[in-house]
Amino acid sequence: MNETSPRGRVEPKNAPTGAPLVALVGAGPGDPELLTLKAVDRLSRAQVVVHDSLSEPDLLLRRFAPNAQAIDASKHCGRAKMTQSAINDLLVQLGSAGKRVVRLKGGDPCIFGRAQEERLALEHAGISYEIIPGVSSLSAAPASAGIVVTDRLVGRSVGAYSLHKREGHLPDEEEWQRMANGPDTLILFMGRGVLKLACENLVRYGRAPSTPAALIVDGTRSTQRAVHATLATLPDAAASIEQTGPGLIVVGQVVSPPSL
Repeated sequence: MNETSPRGRVEPKNAPTGAPLVALVGAGPGDPELLTLKAVDRLSRAQVVVHDSLSEPDLLLRRFAPNAQAIDASKHCGRAKMTQSAINDLLVQLGSAGKRVVRLKGGDPCIFGRAQEERLALEHAGISYEIIPGVSSLSAAPASAGIVVTDRLVGRSVGAYSLHKREGHLPDEEEWQRMANGPDTLILFMGRGVLKLACENLVRYGRAPSTPAALIVDGTRSTQRAVHATLATLPDAAASIEQTGPGLIVVGQVVSPPSL
């Protein structure tokens, strides 16, 4: 059985004693000021940082991990410098060599960050690890665009979906139905490239075309752009956004709540 220390650290069975060798760390949604104090601490101690495609990664690493070796394992728009299997193997290899490793992921590694796959690989190899959550774009990106994802009147439930599954597959019919008939507020990750399809399917399976919806690109960053519209009009409205950064789709009355 795994045991949790007073500091909240997870120690796998038969893992080495002492501080965990590998930290799965959330870097937050993009604004460096949203990095947690615990993340900064682990970065400052790291010998190796294996990072995703972050906002200004060179600046982030120079500031908080100047002495660490940096390994770019980013994935973007279906293109990957390393496969997930290779990343898992690398973390195990580095941990087995006794290196202090930070696996730095955008947002919160436990929300569509594949932390589960990496955690299981480390646990199977008997390498000590810890998970350090980060500020998730689920709420941070909407907040930076003036959208509060819950509301006692029109947003009493919230749900998040990834619009790309393993091997790049899109949601099936049953999943679209669940999204359309699901929570008051719907947060859709990795959906910018299929924005038109997403809006059409949500309407097809039950959401009203007039439902408020927004696309937020580069949320919390200095380059942030946001478009507020409806499911019927969002694809055309979003065409004005030229940035190629990550996009988050928000659907529900919280995008345009009633006045007090």
